[in-house]
Amino acid sequence: AVLTDTRFRRDRMTPESQAAFWASGEAYLERIEDLFQKHLGRELRPGVAVDFGCGVGRILAPLARRSARAIGVDVAPGMLEQARQICAERGLANVEFLLLSDDLAGLPAAFDFFHTFAVLQHVPPRRGLILVRALLARLAPGGLAAIHLVYELPRRGHLRAALRRLRARLGPLRGVANWVSGKPWAEPYMQMNAYGLNEVFAALQSSGCHRVFTTFTDHAGARGVMLLLEKEPEVSL
Repeated sequence: AVLTDTRFRRDRMTPESQAAFWASGEAYLERIEDLFQKHLGRELRPGVAVDFGCGVGRILAPLARRSARAIGVDVAPGMLEQARQICAERGLANVEFLLLSDDLAGLPAAFDFFHTFAVLQHVPPRRGLILVRALLARLAPGGLAAIHLVYELPRRGHLRAALRRLRARLGPLRGVANWVSGKPWAEPYMQMNAYGLNEVFAALQSSGCHRVFTTFTDHAGARGVMLLLEKEPEVSL
């Protein structure tokens, strides 16, 4: 659902491409580990970890191997079921699965790490920032987080932008657009949203995040940033 490489489409999946799909999750998390170690001097070995928007578990599975307890959160029951099967096949008994609600019901009151990648751009920024603030509020003092956001979308003409808006709202037009591009008629429209970084950094600072490392991303012209952060530890008197 996140990787758009045609090798990973359901109708084109082979044993080799499936292996590459899961290997990409491990490689991705190894890079995140390296960045935390290099730039924040922190090892990624959380007690309780949350993968927000876990999908089928591409990153959740390797995260669970590094955590005492891992929780996968997603809005799609089908994704969670596939992630559950994958984790079971890998013998990962320390993983829980949670269907997303706006109030994050079911999540622990505190966790040591949360991660979200290529998820929030599909959420309207106003709602997305509410979710980010809620996650940061539950991040334990001294906890770590990796948050990916898109801040600039590819430039499009006014007509194309208007058609995208109509496509998002009108089912029949969406079906026609899917048919023209060779996708299933009923495939849902995936919205793309850019976040204002001023608001994002204000949310981080007001939540007690005192150290932040940034690295840029670019997915087909959608320019983004991965924020690796540490929440300020409690000061013992």
